[in-house]
Amino acid sequence: MITGYVKQRVMEYAMELFNVVPKRDVVTWNAIISGYVLSGVHRKALEMYEEMTGSGKRPDEDWLLLDIWRKSISFFEEMKKMKFRPDEITFMGVLIASSHTGKVDEYNVQPNIKHCGCMVDLFGCAGLLDEAFKFIYSMEIEHNTIIWRILLAACRIRGNVELGRIANEQLLKLRQDESGDYV
Repeated sequence: MITGYVKQRVMEYAMELFNVVPKRDVVTWNAIISGYVLSGVHRKALEMYEEMTGSGKRPDEDWLLLDIWRKSISFFEEMKKMKFRPDEITFMGVLIASSHTGKVDEYNVQPNIKHCGCMVDLFGCAGLLDEAFKFIYSMEIEHNTIIWRILLAACRIRGNVELGRIANEQLLKLRQDESGDYV
């Protein structure tokens, strides 16, 4: 029943049932945490995850990334409270850790080409090649060969020949003298 409510994104009913479950196992926890993730309530998903681990339950493989996150964010928030200004490497870690939360703008760090490459890679790994392509053309930073190689690799993995050709053409325009790019 919890999973049914989760699939319908009716989290208040899912939580009502969750709260009366006499013995919560990993499957029950995963269902409720998934519901909050799918509903876009990432902070609540993280709270539920912390409650699960606090109760002695260990996450299955699907939720290990949530533990890495969403902890990275906690550490980063502590740094901000202590008035440490994040450098580009710290920001890249936060960018990776919070790529699905929509909270990147909160950190007020000027993105550089490495951050942009990270975003293209994130889009590519998620199979969002059109979004990666749009992102590249919306960048305020000039494209470089690394950006186009990242997109080209994602296109190869995902089998998107059309965007792969465009990425390859752009790459070759930038580096006509590099035989490795032709390969």
